[in-house]
Parts: sequence; C-alpha cells; structure tokens
Amino acid sequence: RGPVFGGQVNRVIAGHIARLDPSIVIYNALIPFAVAALEHYFGRIFVIMLRYDEGAQRKLLDLDRKVEMADAVAISRGEKHIEEVVASWYTFQNVDHIQRAFKDWLQIDFWKTIRRERRRGRRVERLSDVLNDIIGARHGVIHRFELDYGLDRRKTEDVFKTIQLLMDALVEALEIERGLRIRDGLDPS
Repeated sequence: RGPVFGGQVNRVIAGHIARLDPSIVIYNALIPFAVAALEHYFGRIFVIMLRYDEGAQRKLLDLDRKVEMADAVAISRGEKHIEEVVASWYTFQNVDHIQRAFKDWLQIDFWKTIRRERRRGRRVERLSDVLNDIIGARHGVIHRFELDYGLDRRKTEDVFKTIQLLMDALVEALEIERGLRIRDGLDPS
C-alpha cells in the first residue's frame, strides 16, 4: 500500500517534522564546539612550537611590532607568555590564518598537511575541503542560526572523525617533518 497522501505532501510533512525534532538543534549545536576544539588544538600546538622552535624564537627577537599594554602587563605578571600574544594575532578557525601562522613562524605548510584525501563511500574528499565545509557550517549556526535539517547522528559523528583526522594529520606532519616523537609507540623516522 502507498502512503495516505501523495509523495510530495509526505516530503513536505517530513520536512516540517524534521524542523520540530530537537535532536536536529543539538546536532547543529555540536558543530561550533567541534570547530572550537579544533581551533584550540591548532592554537595550542602553534604556541608550543613557537616556544621551542629556534627559528621562531629568533624571529621574535627581531620582531618590530607593538604589543598591547594589557598583554605587556600580563606578560610581566607571568600570566601570559609572548608566544600566546603572537598566537592571538591569528584566528585558528580560518584555514588561511592557520596557514599563515604556521608558514610565517614555523615554515610548516599547513595546506600541504590537510590536502590529504580520504575515502567516504565511493567519494574521495580532501580534508581541506571538508574542514572548510565544517567551518562554514559553524559560521552558519553561530552568525545566521542556519540549521542543517539533514544533520543526524551519523553525519555528526563523521564531523568528529574528520576533526580527529585533521589533528592526526598535523601531528603526523610534525613527527615526520620535524623528527619529533609526539605519540607513544610511534617512531618518527
């Protein structure tokens, strides 16, 4: 037996019901948290690398840029480090800013790191494209309250898997390019 109403009417009703589903709001609300976690992760790695990278430390000494008085006071009180001030000059929720920060200060090509491809079903996607989509979704939710009514548990889990892949890609690049041992049980050579 077919549906009581015609197919188009069923799709319209299903669309209205989806808009009433509170899980849709929850799944969409998780996206900004995912981006915030990634932003924090990239920012903290940047600060740590600045602190221990000899080239970045030389660049700091040669830098001719003014620092806000509040930052200078926080540094003098030991509440903030100069590397955190440098990190505050960038937004780590924008791929271009992440690239600029890592390239300018650490000579790390972030674009190269996230241009990896991954298989999703029959499709092959670049991590950079998926990251831009996730950041775009975050901006839609935060700035325009645009909800993706097709976002479900599986798609939300996929976002978090992508976040994990991005984190792993940066760690792997640091381990290989810098010869760093970051993860236990892995030999960077």
